[in-house]
Amino acid sequence: MAVEEIESKQPYTVEKAVVDNNKINTSNKKVLLMGMLLGLVASIGGLFIQFMLNDKVRSADDIEKLLGVPVLAGIGENKELAKSNGGRKHHETR
Repeated sequence: MAVEEIESKQPYTVEKAVVDNNKINTSNKKVLLMGMLLGLVASIGGLFIQFMLNDKVRSADDIEKLLGVPVLAGIGENKELAKSNGGRKHHETR
């Protein structure tokens, strides 16, 4: 491959920049309130998306909604036993 040189002109100014000395009307309170509002909307939106994408089954009602059949029985959880076992939910065999 041969390297070719590209002919170019010297850079030039197309238009002079104009400085506008008028102050933009932004107060610190307004910027702070807009930031807080944006943060609130973003956090609520994130929680909503997390809730909508959650597909875990957490209750008998979730099973009934998912499968369309009533739950006949359930296995309860003994929270006191779980605390005494260090968070483990199974029983030791004797």
